[in-house]
Amino acid sequence: MRMSKLLLLVSLVLVSFLGASAQTCDLQFIQGTNDGTNYDVTLQMRASVAFKLGSSNLVFTYNSADLSNPVILTRSTFDGGNYDALGLFATGPIVSLNIVLNTTNSGTTVPTSYINVATIRFTTVYPTSNSNLVWSSTSDPQHSSTLYKD
Repeated sequence: MRMSKLLLLVSLVLVSFLGASAQTCDLQFIQGTNDGTNYDVTLQMRASVAFKLGSSNLVFTYNSADLSNPVILTRSTFDGGNYDALGLFATGPIVSLNIVLNTTNSGTTVPTSYINVATIRFTTVYPTSNSNLVWSSTSDPQHSSTLYKD
């Protein structure tokens, strides 16, 4: 599969804070398995200034003509304990990974170095295609990633 090595570092998500000023959070995709049947990608994040993450959603798009059936393969930092199980919702080429903090003032710190959030597995439809993974930006308010400080 010609899906180029993904180390997409995208600094496009504004972190919205409840009653506070905004800061930035970098999101990136790290390509894992790419065997012509499965395409795995790890979602990572880091903050410009460390903060505790509240309920949030990470939204991205993918090439739905060449990949299908996104599912959570592994759950990392924001799953269990003070967080509900990560939720993944896909509609066409739009995927939303939802993070729900269930106990106020108990969020996990997002540091200034990258941490894993989850690994997503796609079924490969055409092995010689491209993934076209792109984080949804604030320019599309209906489908944008939103992170909240705890």
